[in-house]
Amino acid sequence: MSRICVIESGRSEWGIANASAESQVCSWAAGELQRYLERIGGVELPVANAAIEGPAIVVGLRADLGDAAALLPAAADGHDGFAVYVGEGKIVIGGDNERGVVYGVYELLERLGCRWYYPTMDPKDPEIVPALDTVEFEAGAMAIASPIPIRIDNASSFFFEIEPEVMIKQLDVAMKARYNGMGWQCDHRTPVGDQYGELVETGVIRELKNRGMLLHGPA
Repeated sequence: MSRICVIESGRSEWGIANASAESQVCSWAAGELQRYLERIGGVELPVANAAIEGPAIVVGLRADLGDAAALLPAAADGHDGFAVYVGEGKIVIGGDNERGVVYGVYELLERLGCRWYYPTMDPKDPEIVPALDTVEFEAGAMAIASPIPIRIDNASSFFFEIEPEVMIKQLDVAMKARYNGMGWQCDHRTPVGDQYGELVETGVIRELKNRGMLLHGPA
């Protein structure tokens, strides 16, 4: 099986093409891919909201991919699906919906050795991001979807007292583990609207929306 090199010795000719630039979630996913690839290979690949010349990682909804969609296998049966194609000069991450785009990005990063763990088990080591001189992927194509439509993470920080810093860490690792929502148990002693307003003000709702995640609650 041939391998496709994206970054070598701190250099790259590749860019990231965001085919779904009008989508908050897809744009966030493209930025997440850029951020982690820089950490892994030491190069910040440029992100463009249009097709780009030269080798490209194309990210977006299947419906927005244009000719690149033909490179992907058929969608898998299930929910929040995505497909990935890796070939010479072209890598395509196509989501059946917005969450699928995010999951596809994490699938590609996991192929490089990224691993994400529950963030309070060891605050000094919440994730594994390898440092690689050569960033390359095995050529091929695959499609994945979950058989479960609603996958709720009932994380400790979403119960009763609001802990924004921990909530954001926990929803982040939940999305990387392919959950699609967070369960929220509000505090019965405080008006629900006030608590939700605090979630908005502290950025928790923004981080959920960036990933296309559901908020199940206030229970």
